[in-house]
Amino acid sequence: MGAALRRARELAELSQSELGRQAAMAANVISRIESDERPFPAFATIARLAEPLGLSLDQLAAECGLLTKKREGRAPALASVTAELNGLRKDLQRLVDRFEALVARLEEESPARTPRRRR
Repeated sequence: MGAALRRARELAELSQSELGRQAAMAANVISRIESDERPFPAFATIARLAEPLGLSLDQLAAECGLLTKKREGRAPALASVTAELNGLRKDLQRLVDRFEALVARLEEESPARTPRRRR
């Protein structure tokens, strides 16, 4: 998996740091996967890496040799799960954006608090 991830990252012209930032994970996690110190990353880790690399989970799994003949028949189900996860990720990002906008608005509207003096 490590070599395949490195190839995909280099093709996307991303450093480990930039990929980490886009996938919301530490660059050392990517380094450990690429160097095979962590040869079997969690599914959630792979899912977070796929989008910034411009790959579907199916493509990344195939690139890493995870789809064997026995598993190839399951690829449509994996594509369905991938699409659902991508939709949920976008929904979550919209919620985070709305929350951040609300916090910013509240900060603008609330008067600045000054510390009280003790007498």
